[in-house]
Amino acid sequence: MKRKFDAVYFSSMNYTSENVDFIKEHFNVKILSNVKNLSPNKNNNVEVLFAPFELSICESNISQYNKLKVVISNTTSIPHIDTNFCKKKNIKIAALHDEQGYLKKITPTAEHTFGLILACYRNIIPAFRDVKNGNWSRWNFVAPKMLSRMKIGLVGYGRLGKKVEKIAKAFGMRVFWFDPNKRGGEKTLKGMAKKIDILSIHASLNQEEKIIDKNILESLSHGSIVINTARGELLDLDSLLDFLESGKISCAALDTIQDEFTSEFSQKFKNTRLFNYINNNDNLLLTPHIGGSTYDAWSLTQRRVLEKSLKILENEF
Repeated sequence: MKRKFDAVYFSSMNYTSENVDFIKEHFNVKILSNVKNLSPNKNNNVEVLFAPFELSICESNISQYNKLKVVISNTTSIPHIDTNFCKKKNIKIAALHDEQGYLKKITPTAEHTFGLILACYRNIIPAFRDVKNGNWSRWNFVAPKMLSRMKIGLVGYGRLGKKVEKIAKAFGMRVFWFDPNKRGGEKTLKGMAKKIDILSIHASLNQEEKIIDKNILESLSHGSIVINTARGELLDLDSLLDFLESGKISCAALDTIQDEFTSEFSQKFKNTRLFNYINNNDNLLLTPHIGGSTYDAWSLTQRRVLEKSLKILENEF
C-alpha cells in the first residue's frame, strides 16, 4: 500500500466536494480555514502544501518547512510561487502554468471575455435596470456599431488569445494580436493599439508588470473598449479611469483587479476610486474574477493538479 503524504489544504480554496474527498483519500490532510492559520510551529511536517494566490510561496514564508516536497496550485499562472527558490530546495510545483495542451479544452475565460464585451458595449446592465424602473425605451442604450464592423486587439496570443480570436472571427470581427514571445503578430503593442476598437488582455502574469499603461491606453482610438480577464496587475487602473472619465475610452469591463488576493482587499475596496466610479457611472463593468468559474472547469483543473502531484510524489519521492 502506497504511503500517504502529509498535506495542508485550505477550505477557502473551495475545491469541489468530489475533489475534497479525493484529497482525503490520497493524503493525510490537515484542512485549515485560510492561510492565516498556517504556522511553521504546528505544520512543519507538511510535505504537500496547497497554494492559493494569497499564500506567497517564497523563502521568507516557507523556509522552515524542511519536509516540503510539492506545492499545488490549480492556477494557469504562478506569480505567487518563487520558482527559483522551489528549484533550489527541490520543491516540485503541481500547477497549470505548463499544461497548455490540457487547457485547450478549458474554455470559460474566453467565453466570459465575450460576455463582458457584449454586456458593457451593448449596455445590457443599465438597460435592464431601466426596464426594472418601469421604462421601455431603446434610445438611451444604442451601441455605436455592430461588432462585425469592429477590430479587436489581443494582448497575448496563447491558449486564451487564440480562443478569443476564434470567437471574434465568428462575430465577423477583424483580429489583431501582439505577443512578444510569438512570431506573426503586430510588431509593437502601441502600433496595434492605434488600429483597434477593442483591447482585450490575455497575457500571463508571472511577474508584476503593467504592460497596459497610460501610453498604450492613450494610443487607442477615441471611444475604444478595454477588457481584462487576465490579471489586474497588467493594467494601469488609474489611467483607465482617467480615460473613462474623459470619454477617450467609451467603456471597459474587468474581471480582475490588482491586489484582489491580499487579505486587506475586501476592507479597502469600498474606499477606492474604482468603487466610487462604478457607483456613479455605467461605462465600467466589474465581475469578481469569475472568468474561469464554471463548476466543470473547476472540477477538471483541480483534479488535474491533484493527479499531477501524486504522480510527482510517486515517481520522485
